Amino acid sequence: SPLGEAHLTNPQGKGLQYHKVGPETTLKHVYIDKSINRETGK
Repeated sequence: SPLGEAHLTNPQGKGLQYHKVGPETTLKHVYIDKSINRETGK
């Protein structure tokens, strides 16, 4: 895919991927926290 090639040839591609992974991971942790809060009722 063009994104894959850009990722390999452009160092900035790695930066963008890291940026994408960061927010996604945070959102996943937030979703997990919300699920735990719903189960405990706190």
